[in-house]
Formats: sequence, C-alpha cells, structure tokens
Amino acid sequence: MADVLMAPASRTYGRGAEVEHLVTLASRGREGRGGALVVEGSPGIGKSALLDAVLDRLDSHRVLRVNGRRPESGLPLAGLHGLLLPVLHLRGTLSPEHERLLDDALRRGRYAEDDRLALSVAVLAFVTALSHERPLVCVVDDAQWVDPDSLSLLSFAAHRLNRIRAAILFATRDTAPRELSGLPRMRLAPLTEETLHQVLEETAPDLDPAVRSELVRRAHGNPMVARHYAASLSPAQRAGTEPLSVMLPLPAEIMDAYAETLDFLPADVSRLLLLAAVEPGVAVPVLTAEGDGDYDPVAALDRAERAGLLYVEADRVEFTDPMMGEVVCRRATSAELTRAHLEMARLLDGRGPRYRVLWHRAAATRGPDEELGYEITSAVSAGEPGLTAQEASILLERAAELTTKPSRRANRLAEASYQAWAAGQYSRSTILIKQAAPYVPIARIRGLPDMVNGYRAVGEEDSVQGCDQLMSAARELADHNPQQARALLLRAADAASLAGDISRFIAAARQALTLDVSDPQRDSGLAYLEGSMLAFQGNYAAALEPLRRSVELVEDDDEPLGLIRSIVASLRLGDAIGARRQT
Repeated sequence: MADVLMAPASRTYGRGAEVEHLVTLASRGREGRGGALVVEGSPGIGKSALLDAVLDRLDSHRVLRVNGRRPESGLPLAGLHGLLLPVLHLRGTLSPEHERLLDDALRRGRYAEDDRLALSVAVLAFVTALSHERPLVCVVDDAQWVDPDSLSLLSFAAHRLNRIRAAILFATRDTAPRELSGLPRMRLAPLTEETLHQVLEETAPDLDPAVRSELVRRAHGNPMVARHYAASLSPAQRAGTEPLSVMLPLPAEIMDAYAETLDFLPADVSRLLLLAAVEPGVAVPVLTAEGDGDYDPVAALDRAERAGLLYVEADRVEFTDPMMGEVVCRRATSAELTRAHLEMARLLDGRGPRYRVLWHRAAATRGPDEELGYEITSAVSAGEPGLTAQEASILLERAAELTTKPSRRANRLAEASYQAWAAGQYSRSTILIKQAAPYVPIARIRGLPDMVNGYRAVGEEDSVQGCDQLMSAARELADHNPQQARALLLRAADAASLAGDISRFIAAARQALTLDVSDPQRDSGLAYLEGSMLAFQGNYAAALEPLRRSVELVEDDDEPLGLIRSIVASLRLGDAIGARRQT
C-alpha cells in the first residue's frame, strides 16, 4: 500500500462532533456520494489534529495528503505535485490525452491557458480513477500556502464529486483562499475552558491546578498556545510559588502566522493596534482622542476595521481575533510597550477611570516605585467607581511588585488574593496567596500569618482550617482595620458554608456583626450574615428582614460573591424565581 499516506495516531479534544461530520462526509464515498469541505480556523486551533483524527478512522480508504509550505506557495502546481506524487505511477489508468496533459503540467510546472479546462478535467478523471479500487480521501492542509494553480484545479474537482467515491478536505487559516470559494465550510471555534483544562491535565499533569486555570484563561481557547505556555514555565512557576510573566511566550508558528498580516500594515494602524492591545476594550473616544503629525487615529481605526482586525461594539474597540492582540504586544520592543502604556495613560487621564491611568503608569515603570504603589493601593481602598474586584486584584498584584518592603508586599498580595476570590477567580487567588507566603515570617503585620494561611487553606480545600485562621486574623485586625476584618469574616463564613459547618458560620457571623464599620445597615454582606445566622438558629421570622435587605442592597453589585450571596439569600427566603432572575 505504497500509495497510502497514513497520518500518525492523534488525540483531539472537544472536537467530537466535527470529527464525526468529516468521517461521515468521507464515508459517503463508499456509496458513490463524494463531497468536499473547507475547514477554517485560527493558527494553532487544532485543524491538523482534527484531520489526523479523521484519517485514523478511515482504514479502508486510500489517503493522499499534502501540507502547504510557504516557500513553495509561488511555485505553480507544487501543491498538486505533492498530493499526487505517491500515485503518479497509476496515471496510466487515464486516457492518453489526459495522461499527457497531467504528466506535462506536473513535469514542467506550467500549462497553456487554453489547456486549463482540459487539465482540470484530467485531474478530476485521475481522482475518479483512484477511487475505483477503494474510496479516496484527499487532504490539503495549510491550504493558504498552496499555490493558486493547484487550488484551482483541486477546487474544480471538489465541486464535482457528488457521483464519485472520493472526498477532498481542505484546511486553511482564517478566511479560505478565493480559489476555494463556493465549497462548504466548517469554522473551528476556540475550545471551551473545560476542554483546555483536559488538554493541560493530560499534557502537563504536574501543573498546579491554579496555574493550569490561569493558563487556560490566557490561552483564548487555543490548544497550541496553552501547551506552549505550560512548557515555558519554570519549576517554581509550575508549582504556583513564583508569579507568571505578564506576557508568556507564544509559539513561533503563531507569531509567524500573524506576522504575515502585521508586517505589511501602515505605521499608523500598527500604532493604533498596539494601543488597543494594551487597553482591551478601550473606548472609541479615548483611542481616537489625540493625533500628532501624520498620525490620524480616526482614519487608522477605520482602516483597521475595514481590514477585519478590530471591531467596535457599544463604543468599545475589540480585536476580531483575541490572539492578534497578544501577538501585537509580544512583537513590540520593551521601549515600544513603555511608550504605548505612557500614551494610553495620557489618553485616559480625564477621559477614563483613574485606576486605569495608574495601571498604565505602573506597566511603564521599571523597578520599585513606592509612591506609585501607594497611589494604587489608595485608589483600590477608596473603591473608585467602576473598579471591579478582578481589576482591583490585578492592580494590587502590580503594587506588590513596586515595593521592596516585605510587609507591604505580603499585605498587598494577600489583599490581591482576596479580591481575586471575590471576583470568582479562585485559582488565581490561590496563586497570589502562595506568592505572599514567603514574605509572611519577616513581615510582622498583625494577623497577616493567619490571613495568608487561611486563604491558602481555603484554596487547598481545607475549609475548616481556613475558616478558623481567617477568624483569628479578623480578631487581630478588628480594632485598627474593621473593613478588612469584615472581608475576612465574609470569606470565613463562605468557607464554613463549603464545609457544611453551621456552628462555624454562626461564629463568623457573630464576630462580623460586632465590628465597628460605617453604616452597617447598608452593608449587603453583613445583612446576609445576620439573616443566614438567624435562619440557622431557627429564628425564621427575624431572619426575613436582613435577608431581604441583603438582596435589595446587592442589586447594583456585579461582583460574583455578592451575587452568589444574594441568590442564596433569595433561596432562604423561598424566592426561587428571584434567585433564578439573578443567575
């Protein structure tokens, strides 16, 4: 079976439906009902793995495969030659005229324009002849690098397979070449986070679960990127005891693929793309606020939209392909990134949130900066409008990097961990608290050891120990920082709930209700604790008012933990409809 090119065994993740669809298409060839399909997708999304998995299922088929190569994309008929090379010894099954046309074209790498139709028919005739003995599958991978002449000839055949025992499958990046227009298409979407977790669990089993979750979040559904991120980590990073780089390295294949577009962009569009990359979802009025010299941001944005690189939705600018933004940042030099962050800080000043201005100033800073770190922590403590727990966590992590003092670094990382937890980023919360742990013995801050150890215990699913340590830390902090003590006790109560320990929940709630916080009647978290405690004690009538108050106060809160507590409060009130309305 020298004419059969078998792909190595492969494993696909989350592509079961796509595999079955392609296998069904190829299998119809046995009944003389052939067909063709173009598989489109971003670089690294799994097109080749999908084709490998399909070929693994087609034991009875004759398989021909060619992979497009960029250096050969300008060589006429190089792709067709590569595809048919293993079976050229069978061309004698053709009519003499078709054999002469095909042999001459492949030998010389060109053909007369008057012979285009005849040669197209000859290729179709050869595909038909090859399928007589057993069904045929032709696979053209990386079709974007196959020469146009080969694609045109194969496309001619692909449109005429409905009565032939053959299938032709093309795989191409993003938009298919125009030579394949009119053929059915399948677009591979990014993998789900659940599926990417499975990929990393099997390919990098030693990763700390929290680190794995962070890599999944950053990979934008791309399995090649996720695996490459994992392979780039140091042992300490894999264990979650050292922070991950802000920008992890991308595979060369990904960088090269996007370079084909980015290398030829006008300077003004490139500048605008970098600004959009450092401030995802930037508002149009901010991005286009200021030009200088030959730089017209409005015109640059228009060109980027027309090229399909950016789109605007609800007055916010986003990358059409999120991975493009990642590549744009990694292609920039450190000096270019610094200038972009400083320019974005200037554009946002007076037009956007102050905490974003601080973030970009911090991103442009090299080395410690105690004053800037203090500005960031003050902004987070002040609770600026629009500042989410997720953003607060990111800011505090950067503020921790700006100080050389162990006590400040530990405290900021611990608070960043709590904010990540409040944002529903439980894995990231665990990573941050692991980073804080080494600074605790020398920090000498009241309550800090118990706070860090409590967070860590909860992250490692020891909820009872975590609850006790968080309550201990809150006792140390109650007099001089009641707001932080409140946050610790809310998390302690959540830990007790996870453990199903009602007595500990009640203890945490009682401790929280004694804190000297401003306007406790307007605090949805304290109202939730009070109502839940009374309900657990069997005093249902008294529990109604604080539980209702906790639901009402959280209506304008979009933080995950606040919404979760509100849903639980609704259920304890017997309001299942209200609970569903909040999900």
